[in-house]
Amino acid sequence: MRPLSLFVMLFCAGWLTVVGCAPRVGLNETPATLRFRERTATETSLSEVARAELRFRELGGTWELDRVEALHEMHRQLIANPTTSGYFALAEACLMVGRDRVSSDPEDALRYFGTALFASHDLLFLDTQLSTWSRRHAIAVEFYNASLAEWMVAAKSLPEFPPRAIETLAGPSIPVRVAEGKNRWPADYFSEFFAADHYNVRGIAHRHRLDGLGASLAGRHYPDEKIDAIERFYPTHGLHLPVTAVAAITPPSAAGRWAELHLLDPAQISEIEIQEKKIPLSADLTLPIAVCLANTNLEQQGNQGLFDVEAAEPYAGIYLLSPYDPDKIPVLFVHGLWSSAQVWSNALNDLHAIPEIRERYQFWSCMYPTGLPILAAGGKIRTMLDDVIATVDPERFARDDAEMIVVGHSMGGVLTRSLTQASGTDVWDTMFQVPFDSVEDLSAEDREYIERMFFFEPLPFVERVVLICAPHRGSTMSDEFIGRFGSSLVQLPTRLVRLGRHLRGENLENMQPDAKQSLASVPTSIDVLSPSNPILQALADLPVSDAVETHVILGSPDGGPSDGVVPHTSSRLLDAVSERIVPYGHDAYDHPHTIRELERILRAHPRPGAAGEAEE
Repeated sequence: MRPLSLFVMLFCAGWLTVVGCAPRVGLNETPATLRFRERTATETSLSEVARAELRFRELGGTWELDRVEALHEMHRQLIANPTTSGYFALAEACLMVGRDRVSSDPEDALRYFGTALFASHDLLFLDTQLSTWSRRHAIAVEFYNASLAEWMVAAKSLPEFPPRAIETLAGPSIPVRVAEGKNRWPADYFSEFFAADHYNVRGIAHRHRLDGLGASLAGRHYPDEKIDAIERFYPTHGLHLPVTAVAAITPPSAAGRWAELHLLDPAQISEIEIQEKKIPLSADLTLPIAVCLANTNLEQQGNQGLFDVEAAEPYAGIYLLSPYDPDKIPVLFVHGLWSSAQVWSNALNDLHAIPEIRERYQFWSCMYPTGLPILAAGGKIRTMLDDVIATVDPERFARDDAEMIVVGHSMGGVLTRSLTQASGTDVWDTMFQVPFDSVEDLSAEDREYIERMFFFEPLPFVERVVLICAPHRGSTMSDEFIGRFGSSLVQLPTRLVRLGRHLRGENLENMQPDAKQSLASVPTSIDVLSPSNPILQALADLPVSDAVETHVILGSPDGGPSDGVVPHTSSRLLDAVSERIVPYGHDAYDHPHTIRELERILRAHPRPGAAGEAEE
């Protein structure tokens, strides 16, 4: 093991002992199960109800010897003489056999899933003896949802999607067409589907699922800038979105039957009308978040962001977590020191599950190298925001009524507040006794880079900020051994180090006395978070724009005046319109009380033309 790696591990152990860490989000693939356990004795054997139906049809022995032949014969019998009990047994048996065969022959498995789908569909929509309020109806819904989910996943793994028809074992092929229109995904939008019943989610407190009709899926869409420049701001590993698939098969007629496949967005629509009946949709709103985070290296990127800033640069960006919607207010989440966007997993999951919230808001996430000193990180975030806005909707954000809400944790809270401040020359004057224009021997690019760090204006579209455990006036941990040791491990970008040395070397006599010591070397983010750092204090003293409402959330695990890392005297702000203390430590970003406070603030944010404030 390299010495640096050992030092990093020691620092990690010490730091995590104090501040804790975000749980790692992941997925455990699990055999698909049916909730109505009395119908299925095990995952490899049929329920006694289905076995009895096979025996009644004198197919029990055939099933034991040749399941394929038994199901073909059962289907032939049911085409000639359909019965409710027969369709239940056929759907259950085909679903089980299809699952057995899908890994080795997905194309063949489609016929079994298609037969199960056909049988369960007709139980639900053509069987007049099946009461909507009966337990058997709920079982038929489950068979329908499960068989369609399996059909979707298997069909997507084949070269052509969707298949031209739903194939069955003994019946006719059912032609398929994909429905188009509002709140429906195009057939070619997703490259892969994940069935909700195939996965257990870990690292997220709540799994938000909706009962109803349809296959609950997560769809993965890989960004393609050639299609739309906005897709440059989608996560590089793919945009993951909830999908509910519904296959509506027409009743029997002389013209035959066909299926209309709906790929619905359950975040926008909660029901579908079939045969003049409005039916609630099934959905899993948590699975897309879990699939997204489980397929990233956010933990590694967070480590690189602190210890090797230059290596982390490619991951920096503002990421849209859903397709851009000009009618929804962006809520941008900014993580803190030695962290990543993963810390917001519970907040994003719980907030997105609230219909009124997702109706009004769209969520964006910021990733940045947290080893950067605060001024450099602030300049980078403003640059990234400029880039996003210039691409997605420059006209909207240029209007007076443009809105954005920003939520920041820890150092991310300090950076968030800086988006609402006007520096004037105050920050520069804290460090130097001469005007910036008098600094010589800088290229145009370097001058612009430094200017963006030290001189900034409030972003006019940021209307509200929420600051969680933010060390506006520092934390003594930065001055203690663990902070100094951690700072020594940070590798800053070559350009930043070069410019810092140039500013000090060429202008040492022009530096403020208090600044000479703090700039003895180029400071890291940990250094700047010291209560004695003049840059941090200058930022804390800058007022925020009068157009911005500020909300503060503090942590207090033991009822004391600190979250264990940042004292309340550092986090409190006199200009805040609300303040909440949650019974937790510095990592209070995903505490239930914090998430409920975020919900309250978002609900209370005035709608266009409405009066009111999201005050306490």
